[in-house]
Amino acid sequence: MELPPFVGDDRAVPPVVGVVLMVGITVILAAIVGTVAVGFTDRFGQSTPQTSFGFEYDADTTDDGECNGALTDDGDAGTLTVAHESGEAIDGDQLLFITDAGEAEWQDCDASASTVSTGDSIDVAVDADQTLRVVWEAEDGGQTKTIVRWDGPDD
Repeated sequence: MELPPFVGDDRAVPPVVGVVLMVGITVILAAIVGTVAVGFTDRFGQSTPQTSFGFEYDADTTDDGECNGALTDDGDAGTLTVAHESGEAIDGDQLLFITDAGEAEWQDCDASASTVSTGDSIDVAVDADQTLRVVWEAEDGGQTKTIVRWDGPDD
């Protein structure tokens, strides 16, 4: 019995098919990983701005700017100057002042401040026994982060 002669060209087909399958699988996996990565970054939304704020409290005066008493409740208020000392500029409508008595946007207390940047400051009336938090809120409102906290002198 004689064997047919070996034909080398027939054996090259399976490695080509294997390479095509491997490339196809790699492309599909890359697409899946890319989709998942984009989904995660969308979930996290905006990044919290890196900023620094300073405070100065004067118990002898009550200057509330345009906040109209939104942050005080017992009438024993002094003036708290909140100053953006360094870091990224932030939209005025994304910065909130929050106390036990209420909350107000930076822009509510200073309508001219569309953007808050280094050197900007604002006066708000707060009670000496209150805690005030400066909070950043993402544009879509789905994420908030306390940037800095001030504890009153009587707190």
